[in-house]
Amino acid sequence: MRKRCLLVALTTLLLAAQAPKDDAETKEREALKGLWRVTAFEINGKEIGEEKIKRFEVVFDRKTVTIKANTQERESTYTLDLSKRPRTIDLVSKDNKTTLGIIEREGDRMKLCLALEGAKKRPTEFASKERSDTQMFTLRRQKQ
Repeated sequence: MRKRCLLVALTTLLLAAQAPKDDAETKEREALKGLWRVTAFEINGKEIGEEKIKRFEVVFDRKTVTIKANTQERESTYTLDLSKRPRTIDLVSKDNKTTLGIIEREGDRMKLCLALEGAKKRPTEFASKERSDTQMFTLRRQKQ
C-alpha cells in the first residue's frame, strides 16, 4: 500500500512538472498560428531582392508549417524547444528530411534562421553568412 501511494505521488509530481512546459509550448504554437509574410530573405549571405520575395510566405498551424515561395510549397511538421536560447525549431518534411533552425518571435514580427536541407549544423545566430549553409527569414504577421 505504501509503495502504491508513493508511486501515485511520484507520478503526480512528474505530470505536474511537465505541464508548465507543455502549456508554454501550446501558447507559443497558438501565437505562431497564422500567415506570416516574408519581408527580408538571405541565403548563404546573399540578400534576395524584394521583387523576388513578394510572394514568399510562411503559414503556421498548431502542428505544421508551410513555406511558400512563388509556385513552390513545402509542408513540414515542427517541434520547438523553448528551453534553449535562442529557441530551436526542427522541421520534418513529408519525405522525412529534417531541417534544423532557430526562431524568435516578438508580437507580429519573427526571425527564422534555418539550415539548408541536408546541413547537419543548426544555426547559432540570426544571420546568414557566405558559405554558412543557412537561410534567414524576417517575417511579419498578416492580418486575416
